[in-house]
Amino acid sequence: MAPSRLLLAGLQEALLVALLAGCCAPLYAAGTPNLMVPAYFSSSLCSRKGLSGPWATMAQGGSNVLAIINPNSGPDRTGVDMTQLCMPHLRAAGVRSIGYVSTNYGDRDVKDIMRDIDTYQKQFGSHFVGIFLDEGTSWWDTSAAQLKVYRTAVAYVRRKYGTSSVVVINSGTRFPPQFLELADILVGFESPGYRWRNGNNHGVCPTPDFVRTPGDSGYCDDRTLKNRKRLNMYCDKRGAACRTAGGTQLAAIVYCTTSAAWEGQAQNAVDAGYEWIFLTGDGCGNRNPFDSMPSYWSQQRSLDV
Repeated sequence: MAPSRLLLAGLQEALLVALLAGCCAPLYAAGTPNLMVPAYFSSSLCSRKGLSGPWATMAQGGSNVLAIINPNSGPDRTGVDMTQLCMPHLRAAGVRSIGYVSTNYGDRDVKDIMRDIDTYQKQFGSHFVGIFLDEGTSWWDTSAAQLKVYRTAVAYVRRKYGTSSVVVINSGTRFPPQFLELADILVGFESPGYRWRNGNNHGVCPTPDFVRTPGDSGYCDDRTLKNRKRLNMYCDKRGAACRTAGGTQLAAIVYCTTSAAWEGQAQNAVDAGYEWIFLTGDGCGNRNPFDSMPSYWSQQRSLDV
């Protein structure tokens, strides 16, 4: 007898839950900066002999670095990209790498997302430990259909890379609380440094200088505290920094900052609950923020946090 549609649907849902259950394990211990580096560098600087340019600089961070590899706004399907030559050297330095995949704010066909994941696995194999899902939706603009795209994509990463794989979703601002159930790391801030200085868009919850909006589920107000179990998040008693439950970690990526401001912004990010940081002076004037490494990289990776 053929299984009923209801039974098949139940089995599919059970499989999805099982695949997602592997998420959210802590990645690194506190005490030293965890550095999430968008390594959108030229592949011409990769060779079998070793690393050069920003690749070599990034590798100095060793096991504290999680590198986002982005050959061509996703994988390079031509098969001639040289980035693969960097991977053994990064791995030998202790750097862990994940592949960049666009989600177009939840509107991209999930089959295309899965195809990108397959391409990375074919080209990079075990040199990747997971996937960076870019262009994540925000808490104020996420539909049920878009959430289904992310659930399906994350489950596919777990299936391909294992339950201990690393999944990052980058909303770059306050993200839907449902993402806390999916990702190991959520990027809650990706913007120029002047926006950080102005106290704008600090992840899920605001710092004390924010004006809180009653009933806004993203803020640390009384309503959020009462519903923290439903939202799978909690705010500290001061209502300042927001933390996540289940081991999900937060990341802040700050570009177009200054040599005078970056250290204070980095410390502020850590104090606000971000376990992962990356700050760079590049990216001003519509330039690519992530095709180089900051001049203060050695200081950034040795911050006392």
